[in-house]
Amino acid sequence: MSTLHFKAEIIAPKLSPINYFFNISVPTLGATNASDKDDVSEHSKRLMQLQEQIEEMKQTVPLYDSVSSHDIHHYTATYIIVAVATVGIAIWGSRKILRRRSAQAAAERTERPTLATPWPAAARRRPPSSTTGIDQQAVVEPVILYAAAVWAPAVDKLGVRKRLNAVQRGFAQKLCRAYRTTSLNSALLLAGILPLDLRVREAATLYEARRGVPQRVIGDQEVERMTSALRSPHPACHVDLEFKYLVDQEQFNANSDNNYNIFTDGSKIEGKVGAALSVWNGAAEATTLKLGLPSYCTVYQAELLAICRAARMAADDLAGSVGIYSDSSSALLTLKNPKALHPLAVEARGHLQRALLQGKRVSLHWIKAHAGLEGNERADHLAKEAALELKRAFDYDSCPVSFIKRSIRMQSIDEWNRRYRDGETAGVTKVFFPDAIAAYKITSKIKVDRFVTQALTGHGGFSEYLYRFKCKESPSCVCDPGCPESVFHVLLECPTFAYERLRFQCQTGVALKKETLSEIIKNGKVRPLFLQYCSKIVIDVNNRNRH
Repeated sequence: MSTLHFKAEIIAPKLSPINYFFNISVPTLGATNASDKDDVSEHSKRLMQLQEQIEEMKQTVPLYDSVSSHDIHHYTATYIIVAVATVGIAIWGSRKILRRRSAQAAAERTERPTLATPWPAAARRRPPSSTTGIDQQAVVEPVILYAAAVWAPAVDKLGVRKRLNAVQRGFAQKLCRAYRTTSLNSALLLAGILPLDLRVREAATLYEARRGVPQRVIGDQEVERMTSALRSPHPACHVDLEFKYLVDQEQFNANSDNNYNIFTDGSKIEGKVGAALSVWNGAAEATTLKLGLPSYCTVYQAELLAICRAARMAADDLAGSVGIYSDSSSALLTLKNPKALHPLAVEARGHLQRALLQGKRVSLHWIKAHAGLEGNERADHLAKEAALELKRAFDYDSCPVSFIKRSIRMQSIDEWNRRYRDGETAGVTKVFFPDAIAAYKITSKIKVDRFVTQALTGHGGFSEYLYRFKCKESPSCVCDPGCPESVFHVLLECPTFAYERLRFQCQTGVALKKETLSEIIKNGKVRPLFLQYCSKIVIDVNNRNRH
């Protein structure tokens, strides 16, 4: 008779450290009395031994000794993530509720009758801070003008121009502290800024000029470009250049002990540019050199050219110690700075380095202009002669970027003036500023506040304006029920302000008429008094119409 035997092998599981966070136990067996233990099979005994070991471990081994730091970090991170998610959901919910309440409050305000408020919404806002202009020039324009050379042709499209105008109108109104109903032309004129589409074209044209694209304003001449940094000498080979400041004859005598002294100067007179060198050997003039430049060059370029030729003369033609004297501090500072990559400065530093390698001592000095120094006065006279009388080919004819910028800006102002004149808006502003070109120079000298802006735009606390927006029942002035209270009425006709008007006319001797307002604005002496007169009347009108 065959017998079948079964053998059960129970492998005790390896407990992970994570299990010590919980109360682990093995299920109890059905037979626990001493009489029943004889019938327990082998695998049951092993389970009982395992349970006894766990109980003994719980009583003798501390839990924290067996828990790894990795597990603690894991659970800590889990709890933090859950907490952050909970807080985020709470914040999101609260903001959603607040936005809903704000929308309901705004809807309730718009449903109120308009006549209940004596001022339109644009007038109730406080004047913005003075940083708005900085935001316009330092934040808005650079962002919009980014890569303007690529998309500049798109500004000719009407849709693109309207979008740019919509962006700029708000900033222009804040710059001049105008009402939101003020037209774009008036706001731009008083803020002293150009339309964004013209600024885009300026940026694109300037980029093309710097890249070498021929420009109509300079013909075939090449635009001055900075020298590539790759052509600069290694920093270890840089020559440390210093110069001394000499303000009188005594200091010059103490610093003129050289074999040769070279005086340099540049001049721009009657629209012509020239430069000159006067070389002195002791107390006598040894030689001179006149240099000619085109009319579009600057005095700064002439000064740098003269210093560059003096450095070349010191390296190639003169022996012994040489002193170079210039009255242009900016040119000397450019020459001293090794990071300045102006082509004339780079060339001059190269000549000075060659002179030092030859064992020559070359010193740089700044001298005060027109301080009675004979050499400096002689160089100044020669530079003016070079500008007026020199007929040969120019010694340096690279067009400066500043001339390109000025030419491009004048073209933009001409286009802006055409738009301003042909536009249908800004009717009141055109009485004060009929020409945008002249206004571009004047507005930078005017301290514009909200009251001056109201007088120059007609958008303000005048009965005629308030009546348009149903903020007042009648456009009439208090002086005459049949006469509307407009900006020209209160400034020129209203008898309520006859005393202020008479006082202004006595102070300035100018009659206040609609035809003379533009001339008053152009007059630099009368303009401040007129703006004060406008501010006082506008303040009185605003206070009167608030009630």
